[in-house]
Parts: sequence; C-alpha cells; structure tokens
Amino acid sequence: MNKRIMSIMDTSKKIKHVKRIALLLLGLLPLLLFGYVLLHLTSTNHYVDDYSIAAVRPSILMIRYSHQPFSLIDVAVLAVWLIFGMISVFLVSSRKEALLILNASAFLVLVLILFQEWVLGGMWINQVGLATKMFYLPLSRLGIALSLSVFRQSSNGIESLLAFICIFGLSYFGRILAERICRVIAKGELKESNI
Repeated sequence: MNKRIMSIMDTSKKIKHVKRIALLLLGLLPLLLFGYVLLHLTSTNHYVDDYSIAAVRPSILMIRYSHQPFSLIDVAVLAVWLIFGMISVFLVSSRKEALLILNASAFLVLVLILFQEWVLGGMWINQVGLATKMFYLPLSRLGIALSLSVFRQSSNGIESLLAFICIFGLSYFGRILAERICRVIAKGELKESNI
C-alpha cells in the first residue's frame, strides 16, 4: 500500500515537471514561429530595412509608425501571448511561477540583446545574434512605435524591452482573466448544486 502511494506521488511530481516544461516551450513558440514567418516574408518581398531608414532620416520612421503602430503579426503575437497566459492556469497553480516560466525565454533573449547592444556595442555576427534579433522581430513594429513615442529615439534594446513589457503584461492579464473565468464557473456550479 505504501509503495502505491509513493508511486502515485512520484507520478504527480513528474506530471508537474512536464507541465512546467510545456509552459516554458509555449513561451518560445509564438515568437519563434512568427519570427520565422517574418524572416521569410522579408527575404521574399524586397523589404526595406527600417534601421537603414532610421539612420538616414529618423523623422521618416517616426511618421511611418506613428499612424499605424500595429501590424497583423503584432496583433496575432499579442493575442497568442494572452491565450498562453490563460492556458497557464491549467499548467501551473501559482501565478508568479506561471509568469516566470512562460516569460523566461523572452527575458533571457532580452538580456542577451541588451548585453550585445550596451556592452558589446553591436549584435553578434553568428547564429546567436541572428536568433536574438529574430525572437523579437514579430513585435519590432510595436517596439519601434512605442520607443519613438516615449523616448523619441529607437534602438534594438529599447524596442525589445518595450516588447517584453507588452508580452509580460498580456500574459499577466491572460492569467488573471482565466482565473476570474474559473472562479465564475466554479460559483455557477456551486449555485447549481445547491438548487
């Protein structure tokens, strides 16, 4: 009997670890997927690099992004992040743990970007440098619009920091929204069982 209880407890611990790993992988998925899509689009559609425009005439970039700060991919990434925040209710019981695990990969990439920009003075010219650029690429338009409106200047580090704040806030909002929905459903079930 004691061995059965111990094996059940070990199984529940393993399930908790698998759920945490799933939540960590969920945090990687949308930005990598949409980053790949954007990389493919930019290589096939004669894309003009915004950073080269900003170097020549920063006012052009400010005018371009002040009227339309969101693209369809920005909205899709933010919506997916909100949904992942809601899904975290079913994977991890603690709000703090869910937010830390879900946003851990985004925070690590943000630290790498800030290190490259502020300490090294430029991005690495290898796979790590390219991967860090691609991670926040889906939200670059939003980051540029926010950094130009708040700081009146734009850099990859500031854009990535503002994009991270947005995704962290949306995952937090998604988590709170899902918790409230679960509470409302639980109250409704209690009322029905009392009747």
